[in-house]
Amino acid sequence: MPDLSRDVKTVLILDPVVQKMLDELAADGGPPVYTLTPTQARGTLVRLQSRSVREADARIRDWRRRQMRDPKEIEELEAEIARDKKRLSEIERLERELLANIPHQGFAAASQERRLRDEKESLADSIRRAEKMLVDEKSRRN
Repeated sequence: MPDLSRDVKTVLILDPVVQKMLDELAADGGPPVYTLTPTQARGTLVRLQSRSVREADARIRDWRRRQMRDPKEIEELEAEIARDKKRLSEIERLERELLANIPHQGFAAASQERRLRDEKESLADSIRRAEKMLVDEKSRRN
């Protein structure tokens, strides 16, 4: 009977963060983690996790009511709202695309979909608050 296992290619789809960690472990050139003792494996993972990490894409905003004295501030707020709406629209498009493909892409797609949903909710809240601030400021000026 022929060995069919050689003819079948297995495709493993991992979460991008997990894949990156595995790639970094492989790049270090050490033995596979599963061949190490528990103490050695912990040490390897601690070294890997101790590396510097990229700062999160986060914006901190002061949502306290304030008066915008300079008309340029209103323009900047309007531009920020437009940028956030554009990004929100792009996230919604990606989310629809991912949701349509989750059965084919598995956990990695579902994980990315969750991150996009979180960012989408944050952007929608940010847009709502900024638009309210803008309306309040414009009505105050009239």
